[in-house]
Amino acid sequence: MFEAEALLWEGAFERALAVLDSRVIPATVKAFDPAPIVIKLECLLFAERPDEAEALFAAHRDALRAATRWKGNVAAISAFLRFHAGELDGATSELEAALRFTSSRDPIARAMHLCLAEIAHRQAKHAETRRHLEQTIHGGGHLFVVDWAAAQRQRLFPDDEVSSVERPRRARASLLRALFRNLRIGANVLFFRTVALRARVFTIDQVVALVLLDLAIVVGLRLVDYRAGAYFFGIHAFTLAAPIPFFLLTAYVAAPRSERRDVMMRLLGGFYAVLPPVLIATFVAIRMHPRFASGPFTVELVAAAWMLAVVVRMVRSVARGAGVVRLALCAAVFGSTWLVPMFLVSRTFLFYAPTKELESYQADERRHDELVFAQADLVRDAEGWLAPERPGVTDLYFVGAAGWADQDVFGREVQFARSTLDERFDTRGRSMVLANDPETQGVHPMTASPTLRHALRAVGLRINREEDVLFLFVTSHGSARGLAIRPPRDGAFQDETLSPSSLRSMLDSAGIKWRVLVISGCESGVFIEPLADDFTLIATAAASDRNSYGCAAGNAFTDFGRAVFSEQLSVERSFPTAFTKAAQLIDKQEVETDRRTSRPQVSQGSAIGPKLRELEVRLALRPSR
Repeated sequence: MFEAEALLWEGAFERALAVLDSRVIPATVKAFDPAPIVIKLECLLFAERPDEAEALFAAHRDALRAATRWKGNVAAISAFLRFHAGELDGATSELEAALRFTSSRDPIARAMHLCLAEIAHRQAKHAETRRHLEQTIHGGGHLFVVDWAAAQRQRLFPDDEVSSVERPRRARASLLRALFRNLRIGANVLFFRTVALRARVFTIDQVVALVLLDLAIVVGLRLVDYRAGAYFFGIHAFTLAAPIPFFLLTAYVAAPRSERRDVMMRLLGGFYAVLPPVLIATFVAIRMHPRFASGPFTVELVAAAWMLAVVVRMVRSVARGAGVVRLALCAAVFGSTWLVPMFLVSRTFLFYAPTKELESYQADERRHDELVFAQADLVRDAEGWLAPERPGVTDLYFVGAAGWADQDVFGREVQFARSTLDERFDTRGRSMVLANDPETQGVHPMTASPTLRHALRAVGLRINREEDVLFLFVTSHGSARGLAIRPPRDGAFQDETLSPSSLRSMLDSAGIKWRVLVISGCESGVFIEPLADDFTLIATAAASDRNSYGCAAGNAFTDFGRAVFSEQLSVERSFPTAFTKAAQLIDKQEVETDRRTSRPQVSQGSAIGPKLRELEVRLALRPSR
């Protein structure tokens, strides 16, 4: 059967009939198959044997019309028989109906267009004749109907441009002539005259040529921005050109399924032929009258409204039967996928001339890069001074971080905390400070998420995970989201918030098991639940819904920092005892001064107590320095 069908569309009708009668049809007598009958009917009709075709069709009429798969072919055969009977109007109606549910790629659709062309010729409808002949020829390859249509068009319209199907070399040679012809059609469509568009057949290479011309115009217009020493932004060239091909989506939505390829090519060709004068006129109008850009009726708005009207007019003219719903859908798609992107890039420049603002911005960027590298050097140097752990010894490592640059109190108490632990808890050589105090810039690394993460990772690489303990002290202003980090204004980092989950992630990724965490700030109790586990002791300056006190510029400590480091750890070896006594002391002082109590919190894991007692025993045997 496939051999017969191939012979049919090659134009070898008699050979196809011989194959069908000798091999195919006898084999399908018992189980009726409509396919061989359909192919035979088409062979008979194209071989100018309508009487035999009529008899065969009558014999199998009901079975053929019940065959859903061959619905388009059967409808076409019925229309061809009416054509041969002289019923031109009836044949036209049946053919137009059949084309709506037949793919334009199906060879039978080209045969239907060829029949419609013959009917239009007999009725002296020259534009319709030309259109149906072009639809038969365009993209049809070597089908016999294409050759018939090409010969018919050459006979009826000898002055027409020769299509690429007939003579590819000549078509390529005339591409430039076709481009100018298409631009003339575009000029007419721009003013809503679409008669020439309906009769025009656009080939793929013609549409591509128009698109390339539009892209060249967009880029070329922006070359006027060039000045000596200007900076070229390559990504902006892509941004400017990207919306041009987006009209493909609008053309796809506008085209009915049965004529999608033909309608899409006409819409694409017409639109891209309209675009050059619109692009040039809009650009010139904006540059000549920049004041329009801020008015209620901008140049872009006028151009957009005009283009929307042109597209709707093209769809109504080219897409047969396009109703209000399809037109509205096309307008919405065109507006969202083409007009909006084009408006967004309308003031994009390819070149930026060097200005004082740009030079200042670049200088700031260079300075910022230098500061970042300087901080990296400070972190590396501080990490390099950390001593390794001692086998068989419960070592304590201290990391302190002062987060707020605008008040020096935080930096002072971190420095005091380090000194206290160095002297009384044997952290000398195993302690590290991060501070955003402007007075210590260049001495200590700044406090920021990257630097704190590196510091904890450095400790994690040096300790014995099962043996050693980390003492982490972080102090700053706090909120329900965590502790505020404010670097110096001319520093390398930006403001941020150290959240409980972020701190937990840093500690876990560093591989630090035994932890003593002191968090000082308002509402710092939010850190308790996310950080608590069996191996962690946590002390916070306030409950999760209370403020802490003492964070004023010029102070040596916050209230919590004084109670913990100056009043307790200066005499007490036990961290749990010191934290508990500090909380009691602060509560008593706040009640006496009639302040709302901050309620410092202490959370001790089940396993951390014995580990800290090991540290206490070792430190008790070591005299204070």
